[in-house]
Amino acid sequence: MTGLALWLRRGTGRWVCLLMVVAFGLLLRRSSPWVLDADWGNRFGAGAVVVFAPLVAAAAAYDIVARAEPSLALAARSGVRGRSLLVLPALGVWCWAMLATVAYWLFVAVTVVRHDGVAVSDWWVFPETAIAYAAAALLGSTLGFLAPSVVAVVGAPALVFAASTVTAVWDVRLFQVASSFGSQIGVERTPARAVLGLAGHGGLILACLIVGSRRLGPHRPARAPMLFATAVSLAPLVLGGAWTIRDSEYRPAAGPVVCVGEAPQVCGPARAGNLLARTQHDLAAAVTRLHGSDLPLPDSFTAVRGDAVRGLEPNTTPFSFDPQALAAGPLPPRAIADLLARPRVCAALFDAETATPVLDDIDLVAAWITRALTGQATGPAPAAVRAAYGRLVSCPR
Repeated sequence: MTGLALWLRRGTGRWVCLLMVVAFGLLLRRSSPWVLDADWGNRFGAGAVVVFAPLVAAAAAYDIVARAEPSLALAARSGVRGRSLLVLPALGVWCWAMLATVAYWLFVAVTVVRHDGVAVSDWWVFPETAIAYAAAALLGSTLGFLAPSVVAVVGAPALVFAASTVTAVWDVRLFQVASSFGSQIGVERTPARAVLGLAGHGGLILACLIVGSRRLGPHRPARAPMLFATAVSLAPLVLGGAWTIRDSEYRPAAGPVVCVGEAPQVCGPARAGNLLARTQHDLAAAVTRLHGSDLPLPDSFTAVRGDAVRGLEPNTTPFSFDPQALAAGPLPPRAIADLLARPRVCAALFDAETATPVLDDIDLVAAWITRALTGQATGPAPAAVRAAYGRLVSCPR
């Protein structure tokens, strides 16, 4: 612990932490659409890993190049020798980076609780983020020992960025964590993809330790076994991509479902029951107001995402649940109109050549419903709107 405390004080990780806190602060000040969904908030911040990982690698490389040699004597007196000099500086930078990251996670949790939102269910994001920063820090530290000059400080972030770009082609995505700019309600992280990311970063960490053992260890391993061990540790980067190349980042959630209210009934993930109840209340009020419109409005909504929409009953109206619309209070008229104007999953929407007429009908109906909900239109809907809605209700699935 004494050796780690040394690098926490002497290393540049504290400046990395400061920059990350400032960046997170600016991000949160500019946009916080996730205030009702903790998973969305955590994945929203995870997109910053691809930016911060090169910074972490550069800081770890700088600590080795500029500060490792003057610290050798003090480190030795603390019982830190050999490979520890590779690990401890990287660990110091990682601790500072994780301090800023954990502060962001805590801010998301507190914000969601204050808004009575949906708690965390996606636990993959935490180890995915932590191991990505660990791999970046250790890669920078290793490069600092292999090329102890400004080349390492500049090359480390460049190498991290190049690795994230190249491995994305293999669908492994080193130094990237699956992020989201939309609600996570109704979807979950695909476990195979999450495990692949953990294995890829874990393999890189192991490879760095193997290379470092040859550079710093008192008994350097032979070159051939070292190369073999390095190749084995990096195997997940090549083989893993082929294993899950067809898996998407997310899949429809398989958790319990709850239904709330009547006329209309709203169903969705049980963990979002309080938000579904608020949605049902606003939809029921809108349906009551549109009672004289002569439109056969839906009486059952189900929150689904992805391919799960194809498995719904014919009389069930699907909707992609967006809690952001509830953040400021009741659902706005346009959001309600968009839900009511899509009473059925039309097969034509899945074909670019046939989707345009259906989308035109949806826009026409949604525009009139918005006017009706805001008091700009009264009485039965115009014939053109009723005809368009009839086509939407009876379209082939």
